[in-house]
Amino acid sequence: MMKIQKSIYVLCGLLALPSLLWAQVKSDTLLSMVPQTHQFFHLQVPAGELFLRSSNECGISTTRLHSVNNEAQFDVQQKTDDNGNFHRHLTLSAPGLTPKSASTTASTSTLRLSDGISTLNAYDNPDQIRSEIQIDPNLSTDLFLHQGVGASRLDLSGLSLTSLTIKSAFSDIMLNYGTANQVQMQKMEIHSTRGDVIIKHPELAMAHHIVIQNDMGTTKLVLGDRAFPHTNITVHSGTGSCVLMVDKEHPTLIIVKAGMFADEEIGGSFDEISEGVYANESLRTHCGGEAESPCQHSTTVTCDLDLGTLTVMENR
Repeated sequence: MMKIQKSIYVLCGLLALPSLLWAQVKSDTLLSMVPQTHQFFHLQVPAGELFLRSSNECGISTTRLHSVNNEAQFDVQQKTDDNGNFHRHLTLSAPGLTPKSASTTASTSTLRLSDGISTLNAYDNPDQIRSEIQIDPNLSTDLFLHQGVGASRLDLSGLSLTSLTIKSAFSDIMLNYGTANQVQMQKMEIHSTRGDVIIKHPELAMAHHIVIQNDMGTTKLVLGDRAFPHTNITVHSGTGSCVLMVDKEHPTLIIVKAGMFADEEIGGSFDEISEGVYANESLRTHCGGEAESPCQHSTTVTCDLDLGTLTVMENR
């Protein structure tokens, strides 16, 4: 079925990047094919650090690759299907890039929560490959990311994502929203085998449903104070823990499904309104604390814990 792109108005300007750090830098400009209605953007990064954000330029996506390995490159395949939808596949390749076994791999970078998430800071490990992807913000996009070993910093502010799928093996993943997604996102799905998942302001994704499955790492969600359509967030935590930081003005309902070895530390203004269901003061005041019919500008977080700890904090 053909995707229909909504009218989007963006201030298109050149995004200034900091000076490049090393000699081995490869870059490419990927022009959006016109006319088209929608793009499916597939990105596969077996190892290294990934930085992704908007290009802030209408009709243009870019790639930059920083590496001491001069054989590292992005293999790019592009085509338009019969419905006018654009398919773009970017695969990072280099000799010896794909890990031979999971037992010899580990996440080599630690992501810290900060306001400067989208800043391309000094590269942590010069022996590792750093990929920088900037996506056309004007084109409605289904984004698929397969991440192997390393770390990802994804600043999705101002993009036009209709869906987002991330599959990570041994990589820390940080998603940041400084401004809202320009279109309604149907679903965001994240599956991490072993690594931390941090999402800052997931309400700005404008998603109907966000599903996070984190088998062995810690999941951290930071909910802000801005009002957007109701979002359902489901976190399946295996042996890891879940941390929720909620602004006191954000109407939030938390549903806990915990195993016998899981633990809960729920603070702030959250009260248990029924077994395993907690509502903060903002939700009780503005929405009546109703779990069955959540109000328009609220977030429902369902935490499915096997082991580990659920920690809920409220920012005053």
